[in-house]
Amino acid sequence: MEQQIKTMHEIIYGLTQLINIVLFTGYAVYTLTWIVVSLIFKNNRFVKELDEAANRLVPFLGILFFVLWMAGLVLFYTTESAENIVGFNNRAFGKYWWGYWLQPTLYVVATQLLWFSKFRHQEALRFLIAFVLFFSFEKFVILTTSLHRDYFPSSWEDESPANYFLWNLLDRFATALIFVVLALLYYFAVKFLKRDGAKI
Repeated sequence: MEQQIKTMHEIIYGLTQLINIVLFTGYAVYTLTWIVVSLIFKNNRFVKELDEAANRLVPFLGILFFVLWMAGLVLFYTTESAENIVGFNNRAFGKYWWGYWLQPTLYVVATQLLWFSKFRHQEALRFLIAFVLFFSFEKFVILTTSLHRDYFPSSWEDESPANYFLWNLLDRFATALIFVVLALLYYFAVKFLKRDGAKI
């Protein structure tokens, strides 16, 4: 039974990482691209409909992320060893605790703002939401906490995040294509269901 719970925890962790790394950041890069594309193709119906489909998809992903993240925390505390729990507690309640808790909070809040048309259609607000979904504070915490301690206590210092930001930027652009494909699938599925008379 314990092995099944541990396997379930690993599946939930994998799904939250998929939503986080591929879908949220893919939406962020898509939004940055959409701002440019919408200026070029102002009256293109397909671009507008695809954007609406993408904006409807992301709030559901935010709710799914929150549910999976909370379930993952519960399963983690029930299945992991005391040593792993202490390591997690150091990360979640240590010096950079704000980075651990800020990330999921921002994901949930930013995605739920897309229910409102003001946030969906105003470029500046969409850009802010995209930035929140683009930048990973949790990875920042992991990298800085692993790099700010050396072998000698005399060389311990806080790490600058400048190099991390460039790496994060390149990594995020690779996920945009996956999100656009998912948004296109959602768009065509909704169109197909509406054609058959389903109310969506």
